Amino acid sequence: MRRELQRHKDSGQKRTTACSLDLSTAIMLVPKDEFKEAVSSRALPYINQRFNFNQNLKCNSYVYVCEFNGKTIAVEFEPNQPFISVMLKEIEDRKKGGDNKST
Repeated sequence: MRRELQRHKDSGQKRTTACSLDLSTAIMLVPKDEFKEAVSSRALPYINQRFNFNQNLKCNSYVYVCEFNGKTIAVEFEPNQPFISVMLKEIEDRKKGGDNKST
């Protein structure tokens, strides 16, 4: 079963997928402050592209870093705590090579 992070954009009656990333390519999911520290300490590979899907100016955002088409990208977004917990578990399972079938 393939697990993905998807971000949809609604415009009236139309819904388009703005972002769809396979969790098996994940490098990390961390709060934005930890991401900034990792970038400044060069603990991460060069980030080729950054995407910001935040809807609020001052929010508790997280940054999802992954490999996509041979490049390292960072996606900043505003998840809630249950979403973070599930996503971190899925990322860990994927890194171990497991296939967690829970939803």
